[in-house]
Amino acid sequence: MVIDDGHKTSSSTTAAGIVNPITGRSYVKSWMIDTLLPAVKDTYLSFSEVLGAPLYHDRDVKRVLFSVKNENAWLSRYGQQEYQDYMSKDIESYFKSDVIHNQGSVGTVLSGGQLDTRMFLREVRQYLESSNSYLHAQFDHDILEPKTKGISYQNHFADKLIFAEGFAVIHNPFFNYLPFDPVKGEALIIHAPDLKLEHNYRDSIFISPLGHDDYWCGAGYNKQWTDDLPSQLEYDRIAQILAKLIKCDYKIIDHRAGIRPATKTRKPLLGQHPVHKSLYICNGMGAKGTSLAPYICDRFLASLEGEVAFDLDECNIQKYAHLYSLTQ
Repeated sequence: MVIDDGHKTSSSTTAAGIVNPITGRSYVKSWMIDTLLPAVKDTYLSFSEVLGAPLYHDRDVKRVLFSVKNENAWLSRYGQQEYQDYMSKDIESYFKSDVIHNQGSVGTVLSGGQLDTRMFLREVRQYLESSNSYLHAQFDHDILEPKTKGISYQNHFADKLIFAEGFAVIHNPFFNYLPFDPVKGEALIIHAPDLKLEHNYRDSIFISPLGHDDYWCGAGYNKQWTDDLPSQLEYDRIAQILAKLIKCDYKIIDHRAGIRPATKTRKPLLGQHPVHKSLYICNGMGAKGTSLAPYICDRFLASLEGEVAFDLDECNIQKYAHLYSLTQ
C-alpha cells in the first residue's frame, strides 16, 4: 500500500529527470555510475513496457566548455580509460545550432538519458490505484502505532513501513535526526517550436527536451530557502540567461520549484530505525534521484526480503543511531 498526498511537496514533479554520468567542474564520474546505469535502463524500460508509456529516452548531454582550461580538463579526463564510455574524444569548436548563442566549445557526455518524471509518477499512481494499492492522503505521523512486530496505521496493518517522503522527512519525528540538507531548485518551462534540441544542453543552466517543443530550463542550489514556491528572483535569473542564450522565438509557459532531499554526505540514507524495528527509510537521493533510485531501491528492498545482505555501507543509517537517542 502506498500512502501519498499526490506528491504535493515532491521535487520529482519539478525535476528534469536527467541521467548525467559526468558531473562537476572537474568532469568526474557520478558516484557508482558504472553500476547504476544498467539498472537505470532495465528498470525504466521495464516500467515503460508494463505501463505502456514512453517513460525513458537515451539522451546525451552537450556540455559547453567555456575556456581552454576547461578543454584541457576534458581531454585529460578522456585520457583515463574508465572515462571513455562517458565522454566524447573530440571537442566541437562550437555547438552547431542556428538558434543558440555559442558560449564556447562543446564536449558530449555519452550514455546519458532522461526520465519523464511527471509521466512516470502519473502512470505509476494509476497502476497502483487499479490494484487498490494506493491511498491518496496526507500521512499523519502522530497516529502511527509502531508495535513490537509490525505497524498499525488507521485500519492498515503491515510488517514494515518505509518512509520515502523526500525533503518532508524534516517533519518526520522518527527520522528527522538524520543529516539531511535539503536544497531548492527552480526551472522555467518554455515552448520553442524552432529550437529543435534532441540532446540535453548544459550551459550555465540545463536546457532539456520535454517533447511537443517544450523545454525544461533551470537548475540552482539554494540552501537558504524558506518555502517550496517559485520565486521571482529565480524567474528573473533564468529568464535573463535564456534571453542571452536562445535566438529563436519562445514563450515561458510555466515556472516550477522543488526542494531536493539532499544530504550532508551527498549519499542516500537507507535503513532500519534504531528503536522501532518495523520502520524504515529510503530517502536522500538528492539531485541524482533518477540515476540512483533503480539500483539503490532494488538492493534495499532485496535486503528487506532477506534475498541479499545490505551492502550499501555509505548509505546505512545505523551509523547515526546515537543521534536519535540525543533527540529523545
